[in-house]
Amino acid sequence: MWMNQQIKKSFPIVIRLLSFIGLFPNRLILVRIGPQKLMEFDEIVRMANLNPNDSVLDMGCGRGLQTLLLGKESKDVVGIDLSSQSIKAARALANASRLSSKVRFSQGNVVEADFEENSYTKVVSFCVLEHIPDWQHVLEKAYKWLAPGGCLVISVDSLATIKDDEVLKIHRKDHSVVTYFNKQTLTSALRDAGFSHVEVHSILRSRHAAEEFTREVMHSSSGGSNLLRQLVEYSRLRKAETQAPNQDDGIFLVAKAMR
Repeated sequence: MWMNQQIKKSFPIVIRLLSFIGLFPNRLILVRIGPQKLMEFDEIVRMANLNPNDSVLDMGCGRGLQTLLLGKESKDVVGIDLSSQSIKAARALANASRLSSKVRFSQGNVVEADFEENSYTKVVSFCVLEHIPDWQHVLEKAYKWLAPGGCLVISVDSLATIKDDEVLKIHRKDHSVVTYFNKQTLTSALRDAGFSHVEVHSILRSRHAAEEFTREVMHSSSGGSNLLRQLVEYSRLRKAETQAPNQDDGIFLVAKAMR
C-alpha cells in the first residue's frame, strides 16, 4: 500500500520530467498497449498528415495517449470518451505533461455530442465505431464537425483474416463488438454520410499478425508485458506486413475520407 501511494505521488513529477526532456509523450509508449495498436497509430497519423495548424477531434479517446501524441503535431486537440474514469486518467496525463494548453478532454457519448459545426480540420478515431450500434450517425456528425476540406481518418475492426469462429465469438464478447466491418460496407457508409475521395485499406494483413491476434484473444492478453519483447514483436509485425500478399483482408481497416 505504501509503495502504491509513493508511485502515485511521484507519477506527475516523472511525467513532467520526461515531458521536459522530450520523452513524453512518445509514440513508443503505445507498444505497452500492444504492438498492433502502435502499427494502427502509425498508419492513421500517416494518412492524416497532421500539421501545426490542425485542430483535431479524437472520437473515443480512452485514456488519451494517442490524443496527447496528436497534440504534439497539431495546433489543438479535443478528445471525447464515454468513460469518466478514462477521461479522468487522460486529464491527469495532460496536466502532468507540457501539452495541457493544447489538449482538452471531454466526457460524453460521441453519438450525442454537440460540437460546433465546421470546427475541426481533422477528425480521427482508433477502433471505436465497432462498439457503437448507431455508428452511421457518428459518421454523419463527424462530417458536420469537419471544416470544408477537412478529413476523417479512422480505424475499425475487420478481423477478415481470423477464420476461427470461437476466436471471433470470444473477441466480440470480451470487447463489446457490435460490428465487424468490410471494405465495401465502410466505403458505402462514408459516401452516404457525405464524404468524398474515400480510401479504405487493410492493415495487419500477415499470417503472423493473425496468429498473434488469435493468441492474445485466446489467452486474454494484450500489451503490458516486457517492453523489449513488445518492441521485438512490433518489429516482427512490421516486417511481416511488408511481406504479406497484396490483399484486401486484414485485422483492421483504415479509412480516409474528405469533406
